[in-house]
Amino acid sequence: MILPADDVILAQWLEENIQLSDAISQAVQCALKILDECNVQRIAHSRKPRVKIAISAGRFSRVRVGDEEHQICVVFGPAVEDIRSAEALVEPGKIILSPEAWRLCDRENLTIEPIENQEAVTIYETGRGEHLQEIWPATVMFVNLQYAQTLMDLRGSCHKVSEIIAEQMFSCRAEICNIFFFEEGCIFLGVVGLPEDKRQDKAAVALQAAYRIHELCLQEISSLSTVSVGVTTGRVLYSLEQLPLNKKYTAYGHIVNLAAKLTTDYPGIVSCDVATKLYSMLPLSCLIPQVTRSQYDGVRYQDEINQM
Repeated sequence: MILPADDVILAQWLEENIQLSDAISQAVQCALKILDECNVQRIAHSRKPRVKIAISAGRFSRVRVGDEEHQICVVFGPAVEDIRSAEALVEPGKIILSPEAWRLCDRENLTIEPIENQEAVTIYETGRGEHLQEIWPATVMFVNLQYAQTLMDLRGSCHKVSEIIAEQMFSCRAEICNIFFFEEGCIFLGVVGLPEDKRQDKAAVALQAAYRIHELCLQEISSLSTVSVGVTTGRVLYSLEQLPLNKKYTAYGHIVNLAAKLTTDYPGIVSCDVATKLYSMLPLSCLIPQVTRSQYDGVRYQDEINQM
């Protein structure tokens, strides 16, 4: 459920030849990824948590109502009633399992928080697989672009923006972890120095790539109103998903949130934290100290912020 507009998305997780406990585990992993990606956008736009996810399991029925041109799918049954009841108990930014889903799920890889006087439980942490979840020192680049026009008028610009940012990120061997396009602009999240790239100059090459992204986007994309890039260095939480044709990294944690926050507090420039400044070993004349701005949602500046 998405608040406060009360928009609801009801997704049916249908799997053949699979145990129900495994299907619940897959739904939980999907829900966690949704919250991870929503959190990046939330921090970038300084918004409060709006998404909460309830998971139920069991039987339900579907009925199509209407004629050939206008049909509505009605879903009802015990599983639907369970999810409605569970959703009312959970706060935005959290995942809840209905009593039946909690009874049927594989509890080995879940850490939960019981809800007082209720059989439903809140998931606040989960084991995503020892081979997938790690902590690694890396440098994060968070690119936040704002359009002067609406996204519907900018299909060509979106393609050009993607080419510029991808080329510069790949030039410093960054992994592009997330890309979001929305009506007002777009966001790119890249990470330099994940385990397969043990380079020592990750902070320097990330700053240089960030500066090139900033300059090239302003020079070549006239429809952009603001190009903001935040660069941070530290211990990054990441997960690796091995797909049939490629692999996908997902990065999250305080360092990612801080990079996102820099783009909103210091719009229109390339900004970085002191760790990036020190590890980059770039001349001090390249980096100009900035006045520390406000805090938000636990994202704190422990030291000065610098502009490149």
